[in-house]
Amino acid sequence: MENEQTQKDVNREEMYRLKNSQKPIREGITRSNQSFLRFNHENPDSATFGAYQMSQISVMDVRIRSLRAQAIRVNFNIDQLIESDTSTFSESDIQDEKEQALQYSEMGDTMIYMFEIVYKERHEKAQLELNQSLHTPPNPVTPLVSDSFLASTPCLPRTRFTGVKTPVIELPQFNGDYLLWPSFIDRFVGMIDKNDTFSPVHKLDYLKSCLKGEPARMIQNLTSIDDNYEIAMGMLRSRYLDEWPMIAKYLEIMLNFKQLTSKSSKELRRLHETFQLNTQGLRNLGFPFENFVMVFLMATKLDSETRELWEQRVVELPRTAGRQAIPDAELLFNFIDQRARTLEHSQQFKLGITPTSSKKVTGAAATEVSRPVADSFYGNTGKPFVKNPDKKWTKTRQDLKPVPIPARDESKCSHCNGDHKIWNCDAFKTASMEEKKSSVSKAKLCFNCLSPGHQTKACSSKFSCKFCKSRHHSLIHAPAPQSGRFS
Repeated sequence: MENEQTQKDVNREEMYRLKNSQKPIREGITRSNQSFLRFNHENPDSATFGAYQMSQISVMDVRIRSLRAQAIRVNFNIDQLIESDTSTFSESDIQDEKEQALQYSEMGDTMIYMFEIVYKERHEKAQLELNQSLHTPPNPVTPLVSDSFLASTPCLPRTRFTGVKTPVIELPQFNGDYLLWPSFIDRFVGMIDKNDTFSPVHKLDYLKSCLKGEPARMIQNLTSIDDNYEIAMGMLRSRYLDEWPMIAKYLEIMLNFKQLTSKSSKELRRLHETFQLNTQGLRNLGFPFENFVMVFLMATKLDSETRELWEQRVVELPRTAGRQAIPDAELLFNFIDQRARTLEHSQQFKLGITPTSSKKVTGAAATEVSRPVADSFYGNTGKPFVKNPDKKWTKTRQDLKPVPIPARDESKCSHCNGDHKIWNCDAFKTASMEEKKSSVSKAKLCFNCLSPGHQTKACSSKFSCKFCKSRHHSLIHAPAPQSGRFS
């Protein structure tokens, strides 16, 4: 009993301590809300906010977010304490505490949501101003000479309106990649930093909208005032203007390029582009890499046949004072480009020209070449085909002609030569299985639909044997299992 009373006393003391820590937080939220309401009354139109108003919003935003986070932690501890000992605190106290916590939570959330709306409107307005500045036509200039003079002087250039609207240029984005930093900073400086129509606070807002990830977190706490723009640019330059990681990345890409296993124009183009882009990146940093080391490294990535041709090109270089000349990067790049174009041309010739033979063919070879495939037999095309059906057929002798096959009346029964189809033939129905198979084979009929002109594997009929569901006609179904296939 004494232990229970002691635990209740401890819980009351803990609740008293939490209430004391909660009091200044709620007072701070109340004062921030009063400041916000006063600011909102004095500045009802967010479209007219200047640098001073935006700095006030930034200060209030940082403060209310900090107080909101502290209130959440204290409320969580109070809820945990109430749940652990419901008998110590009355229902009215618990209900009153929940209502007050909800009231202050809604007060802080309302302010935060309002600040986010202002930030969004500010960003959209800045983006609109940027697009308008990029597409504003130049002021008309009074010509120094008359139109008649220009018409009589065709050598003078004349500027005319073409009626073509230039596309909208989006601001560059940067997520912290070292390789993308030079491109990002050059584009941002050219579009925003050197544009005198924007104030420093506008440039800072543009800069924040371009950053993601780590760069955005670095400057997110800088309020939008003129002085902070140069501070933000200095922070980003000191963080990402590091040449060593970029050099390492360029070299790593070239070193890890896998050696080509076969001659391919596409792979050679990829090798050419990879080394050209990365050596250009190193040159832009002030560390050119187009030396004999790069030439040797790039040559090791070639396939065996192309490597042999390259070494032959190196051996053919002229000697100077008895010494073999060392190949340079330009020679290797030109060699790979020529090699890729050669492979592309040879591939086009292979696809466009089918070689023919003028040699005399006799014996089994002539028989094999002139033998028609099954489809041409059924279709009665009368054209000789090669054995491989995937290749185009070619005649090997001008005097080699297929034997013409007489046309057969498909309306006649191929079993009894009657005026009916074979599946309606009573003689065929009562014949033995061997006789049925023989009649179908001799007439070159499909075993599934008993029609001429195609094989069983090419039959488009949706019907099959009604006894075993196999791909043969029900009239030639064998009751006992057969050792061979019908098709």
